Amino acid sequence: MMNYEIKESGDTTIVAFSGNIFFNHLLSSREAIYKEITGLASPIILVDLSDVPMIDSTGVGFLIYIYKSVKSRNGTIAFINPNENLIGVFGALGLNKVFAIHETTDAAMKAQRAGK
Repeated sequence: MMNYEIKESGDTTIVAFSGNIFFNHLLSSREAIYKEITGLASPIILVDLSDVPMIDSTGVGFLIYIYKSVKSRNGTIAFINPNENLIGVFGALGLNKVFAIHETTDAAMKAQRAGK
């Protein structure tokens, strides 16, 4: 089962996912989650993946969809603390060259504020 929590703080919103991000977990909730995340007014979105053990192709597509939406409204987005499995998936797909990926929330916030 996948869960998520949204925490807003000033100009930054942290979206923390937990559990596997798989097709069957997104099937009934993908649109609601997407609308909630893309409807945020914060210009900086940090996606915390520290509690996500695995992701499938639908989950990757979902993250790309969120990424593109945030970027299309001139926002910034970064992914925080993915495990080695997720880093491997992102690397195999070349997403490590597209996504801003950071080990900690502090590092991500500092980089996003610096425009990196």
